[in-house]
Amino acid sequence: MLRHFFSVKREVEVDECAACGGYWIDYGELKTIRTQFATEEERKKTADAYFTDIFDLELTKIRAQSQESAEKARKIANAFRFICPSNYIRGKQEWGAF
Repeated sequence: MLRHFFSVKREVEVDECAACGGYWIDYGELKTIRTQFATEEERKKTADAYFTDIFDLELTKIRAQSQESAEKARKIANAFRFICPSNYIRGKQEWGAF
């Protein structure tokens, strides 16, 4: 059995079965999770801050890689447009437009 803190305030442990990957919480823990915040707005604000801390660095890396890949694809497409412009005239090719 593995234990994880899945509540933003880290007050509730969520258990995970190492064999099947199932999750569960013990008696009373769902109530604890539900009462951790006075308002929905407070809960959302805390969750946003938590997810920002956890994921923003990784998401920034993914966006940079995606942007770099998109730029490379644009350069390749521009090269093909220069090399064979007739391929972009509808109906002039059997295989379809690029």
